[in-house]
Amino acid sequence: MIVECAKRDLFSSQYEFLDEIGLNLSNPGFFVNGQWKGNSEEITSHSSVNNEVLGKVWRGSMTDYEKGVKACCIAAKIWMATPATMRCKIVIEIDKALEAKLKPISELVAHEVGKPLTKAIAEVTKC
Repeated sequence: MIVECAKRDLFSSQYEFLDEIGLNLSNPGFFVNGQWKGNSEEITSHSSVNNEVLGKVWRGSMTDYEKGVKACCIAAKIWMATPATMRCKIVIEIDKALEAKLKPISELVAHEVGKPLTKAIAEVTKC
C-alpha cells in the first residue's frame, strides 16, 4: 500500500528546504522495486531547534522488508553484471544529484539533530 502524502502548508520559508528535497508532511519510508511504500507505524520527526514537527514517515511492514531484501538480491546481480565503466558513470550521476541538494539535506540534518549548519554540511559531505 502506498501512502498518499499530505502537502506541507508553508506560510513561512522556515521549512522550505523540505520541499526542495521532496519531503511532505507525511512520507512513505520504504523504497521497494521503484516505489515508495509504508503501511505500518508512523514515526514523527521533530526539529531539535524548536520541537516543531518536520514530518512523519510510515514504516514498512515485515512483508515490505522481505520484498525489499529480495529486490536487493536481484539488483545486486544486475549491478555486478554491469560493466565497471557504466557503474562509475551511474555513481558520478548520483554524486552530482546529491551535491545539488547538499544545502537542503544539510538543513534537515541540522534541524533533526541540532547541529550548526556548517557541521551538518560537513557530515552530509562525508556520506
